[in-house]
Amino acid sequence: MQARLKLAEARVREYEETIHEMGGTIAGVNAAARLLLTHGSVLGEDQARTLETMLSSELGRLDRLLSDARDGSVCVLDLDELLLPLVTVRRLLGHTVEWQASDLRAIGDTDGLSEAVNILLTNAVRHGKGAPITVAVEEVGDVITITVSDDGPGVAPEIRVDVFRRGVRSDNSDGQGLGLYLARERVTAQGGTLELADTPVGARFVVTLAAYRP
Repeated sequence: MQARLKLAEARVREYEETIHEMGGTIAGVNAAARLLLTHGSVLGEDQARTLETMLSSELGRLDRLLSDARDGSVCVLDLDELLLPLVTVRRLLGHTVEWQASDLRAIGDTDGLSEAVNILLTNAVRHGKGAPITVAVEEVGDVITITVSDDGPGVAPEIRVDVFRRGVRSDNSDGQGLGLYLARERVTAQGGTLELADTPVGARFVVTLAAYRP
């Protein structure tokens, strides 16, 4: 009986995580499609192409989620190519996101990293109280760092230590406490790290992945 209960609990956890990821993916599809439909006539050619690429990418990820076809294999990631759609859609939705192309590449899983960064950006928008968001990509020795930061109220002191633990959320959050847990899970699954860095103002999350060496 105990073994069955543990199996059932594991299946519920997996179901909750899949639903959370599907929700993020569907939100991305909805945002890109809505922007193309409502602003298509005034978008620049590059912006429209970026949204179309994001729409195709997110639909592909949703298909893999529904068919359980994700293999988590790592490859060479063009970080500009991965980040551009995520940043563009938020800028077009009216959020201030500072980011510059870096021409850097890392070793990782496209779906996993996209989900992790998407969660970090979503959290910055949701909890940053409208503060500007900065995405910075740097090469530090043999690793690439992707930092997502904002100048909002920051992470509540009482949950800083456990912020990546499943189910942990601030008192004023209406979420399930799954986002940051899943973001770290996705990053560590590809050999990277995700940490909450100390900062005097706002919140600063740092992803590290192995740098690609041709």
